Amino acid sequence: MVLHNCDFRRLLGTAQIRAYRSGEPFEEDEVLIVSGFYAYVRHPFYVAGFLILWGTAWTDLALATALFGSFYLVTGSRFEERRRKQLYGKNYHAYLNRVPAFFPCRGKAD
Repeated sequence: MVLHNCDFRRLLGTAQIRAYRSGEPFEEDEVLIVSGFYAYVRHPFYVAGFLILWGTAWTDLALATALFGSFYLVTGSRFEERRRKQLYGKNYHAYLNRVPAFFPCRGKAD
């Protein structure tokens, strides 16, 4: 399965909540994944969010939700990438240059 490298507890925030409640420091040393979907786009879960938002934008309210949700996802990706640049350094900068953020228009990364 392509998603076997993803830590869904971290994605959903439950790992952070568990660390906070137990008083333990949260480990920020997650592994940089560049295979699977991550070889084509840097934010595959956000792409899924865009597809869901825009695939259901058939009414005025759904269109407004898609616009707001897209803004939220793009803004969140900027914060996430800022943190990853600090965490992974030049490895992430090389990844940024090879792989697009949302739309797989440059082909597969090495």
